[in-house]
Amino acid sequence: MNRQEKGPLLLLYERLYVLILVTAAAVAAAFLISRTVTPMYRGQSRGFLPTTADAINIRSEEGNLPTGPKLPVASTEMQDSLKGVARSAMLREQVANALPEVNYQYLEKNVDADIDKFNLLVFTAWHPEAETAARIANTSMQMLQDMLRDINQRGVAATVAVLGAQIEATQARLASEQQQQLDFLRASNTVDYGSEFQSLAARIDRLRQALSDLDVQIGTLDDEVAATTGQLAARKLLLQDGAFILSSQAQVRNVLINTLRQEIAQQEIKLSEMLKKYTVEHPLVKAEQERMAQLERQLAVESAPENQYEPGSRSFTLDSIASTFEQQLYQFEIQRESLRAQREERQRELDAALAQWRAMPDLKAQLDLMDQRIADTRGTLGDEMARLEEFRVFQARKPDYIQITERAVPDTEPKYPSVTLNMAVAAILGLIISVVLIVIMDRVSYHRERAPW
Repeated sequence: MNRQEKGPLLLLYERLYVLILVTAAAVAAAFLISRTVTPMYRGQSRGFLPTTADAINIRSEEGNLPTGPKLPVASTEMQDSLKGVARSAMLREQVANALPEVNYQYLEKNVDADIDKFNLLVFTAWHPEAETAARIANTSMQMLQDMLRDINQRGVAATVAVLGAQIEATQARLASEQQQQLDFLRASNTVDYGSEFQSLAARIDRLRQALSDLDVQIGTLDDEVAATTGQLAARKLLLQDGAFILSSQAQVRNVLINTLRQEIAQQEIKLSEMLKKYTVEHPLVKAEQERMAQLERQLAVESAPENQYEPGSRSFTLDSIASTFEQQLYQFEIQRESLRAQREERQRELDAALAQWRAMPDLKAQLDLMDQRIADTRGTLGDEMARLEEFRVFQARKPDYIQITERAVPDTEPKYPSVTLNMAVAAILGLIISVVLIVIMDRVSYHRERAPW
C-alpha cells in the first residue's frame, strides 16, 4: 500500500504505543510532582465599607434612624483608598505582631487584599495549614477594622480635647460677662430696669401731682391773703384814729400816756424779736413798724399840754378785729413760706427723678446688650457641651467602620496543587506532544525509505 494513502487515524493507530507511552509518562510525572509539592490552603475573609457611617445625635432622633440597608461603597476612589490601607506595611506589621507563626515577609508574599465584583474587600491568605490561613485572613480583616477605628478614635480624642479647652474658655467668658453685668447693676443700684422704670415713672407722676397740689394751695392762700389785707385796710379806714378805739372816758388825768408808753415798749420788744426772724422788708415787720409809728404818733398827741387833762380821761385799746386780721395775715405768711419750701423740695426731687428717667433708657440698652451677650454665650456653651457629649457617646460606642460579611473558615482540602487538575493538564499535554512526536517519526521514516543510500 502506498504511504501517501495513509490518513491521520491510521497514522496514529500505527504508532499508538507512542501516544500511550507519552501520555502515561506525562500523567505519571504530574502525579509525582503534585505529590512532592507542599500543599497550600487558602483563607478568605470578606467585608465592606458602608456607604453611610454610624452616627448619633443626642438632641434629635431623626438622624439616628436608619434610612436603608448598609451596602458597600461603590466609589472607585474610596475602594482604591481602602485597598491602599489594606495593603499598607503598618497593617502587615500589626498582623505579624498578632500572629507569631508568620512574619512580615511571609505576609507580604502570601497575603493580598482586593475588591471583588460585589464591591467587597477580600483578604486572601495562603498557608500550608488550613487553620493558619483562615486565621491570617480573619486577623487581617480584624486588624484593618481596629486600625480604622483607632485612627478615628485618635482624631475624635484630639477633637474632644480641643472642644474641652474651648468649653473652659467659654465658661470663663460667661463668668466674666455675668460678673460685668452684676457690677453694672451694683453701680446703677438696681436689679431690674423694667420694674425700676415703671416705679420711677409712677414716682414722677406723684411728684408732679404733688407740685400741682402745692401750687393750688399757694394760689388759694394768696387769695386769702389778698382778701384779709383788703378787710384790714377797710377796718383801719373805718376807725380813722388808727388801730385804737375808745374804751372809757373820765375827768381824770390822762393815763393813756403811760399806757401808750408801755405799749410802745412792748411793741419795741416784739419788733426786735421779729427782726431776729425776718428782714426789715418783711410785711410783718413793716406792719409792726407801722403799728409802732401809730403808737408814737398817738403818744405825741396825748402828750400835748391840752390833752394831759381832760374833762374826762379816755382809755383806748387795740381793735380786736384788726388784730385778728393781722394775726391771720401772719399765719397766712407762715403757711405760704412752708408751702413754698415744700414746693422747692418737691421740685428738686422731680428734677432728680427726671434726670434718672432720661438716663435710664441708655442704661437699659446697655443691660439688654449684656443680657444678649450672656444669652449668646450660654447658647454657644450649650452647643459646645452637646457636641462634646456626642463625641463622648461616639467614643463609648466604638463603631465598626468595616462591616465583616464573611469570616474565613479552614479549608478541608488544599487549593493547590490540585492532583486531578494537574493530571488532566498533563494528559492533554502528553497527547499533544505524542501527536507531534508521531508526525515527526513518520516524516523521518518517510525520508529514510526514499533516501538513495
